[in-house]
Amino acid sequence: MQTTSSNRSHPSEKMSIERKQAYRAKRLIWMELRLKLLRKHTQEQQACCELGRTERLVLKDTHLEERSRFYEHPNDKPLNWFALLVRQSMELTELSQTNQLNRRKLLIKQTEEEERLEELIAFQEQLYESCQKALSTKLTCNKTQ
Repeated sequence: MQTTSSNRSHPSEKMSIERKQAYRAKRLIWMELRLKLLRKHTQEQQACCELGRTERLVLKDTHLEERSRFYEHPNDKPLNWFALLVRQSMELTELSQTNQLNRRKLLIKQTEEEERLEELIAFQEQLYESCQKALSTKLTCNKTQ
C-alpha cells in the first residue's frame, strides 16, 4: 500500500508543527505564571486592606472607651473634651495616612515584580526565537548539503 504525498508530511513541516506546539506550551506556562503572580498580589492587597481595617477598628474602640471614661467625669472642662476629640481625630488621620502609604509601597513592590516577570518572559521569547532561527538555518544548511 502506497502512501500519497498528501498523507505524508515533510520532516521539516513536522518540526515546524512541533515547534509551534512547544511555543504554545511555553506561552501557556508564561500566562500561568502571570496569573499566579496576580493572584498572589490580590491576596497581598486584601491582607493589607484587612490589616488597615482591623487597626482602624481597634483605634476607634479605644477612642470610644476614652470618651466613655470622659462621660463618667462630667466635671472635666469642655476644653479637655475638645482636646480629646482633636487628638483622636489626628490619630485616625495618621493611621489613615500610614495605611495609604503601606498600600502604595505594596503596589510599587508588586509593579516591580510584574515588570521583572515581563522582562524574564520577553528574554525567554527572544531566546526561543533565536534558537528557532538557528535550528531553521541548520535545517536549511543540511538540506542543501
